[in-house]
Amino acid sequence: MTEAQLFGVRAAAKMLNMSEYMVRHWTRKGELHHERVDGGVAIVYRLDEIQRFAEMIKGLTKVDAAEMLGVSPGAVGMYVHRGELPARKALGELRFDEADVRKFAEERGIQILVVEERKSA
Repeated sequence: MTEAQLFGVRAAAKMLNMSEYMVRHWTRKGELHHERVDGGVAIVYRLDEIQRFAEMIKGLTKVDAAEMLGVSPGAVGMYVHRGELPARKALGELRFDEADVRKFAEERGIQILVVEERKSA
């Protein structure tokens, strides 16, 4: 492996669109795998690990899905529990594909709230 394939905490945070604190948090939790360099002092991440983690956390949160549907997060959880709305677990939270939320809404005649409407509602 070449040095060009390794990224520090700051670069990983930028690539993942999260704070350095959260990168360190998920590293400590064992969710974001790292390597140590410089005699075990510095933490670095391989590009493929950053990409794996980014893929795992992508998608809408329960709050995002609730805002799109104009319902409470509890209602979204109920839809998932009933098997009506597909979801997956990532880092202990439910994640949703936007296409699944849109399909759920369409099947039930729910009008999706677009970002501007959600912010002003």
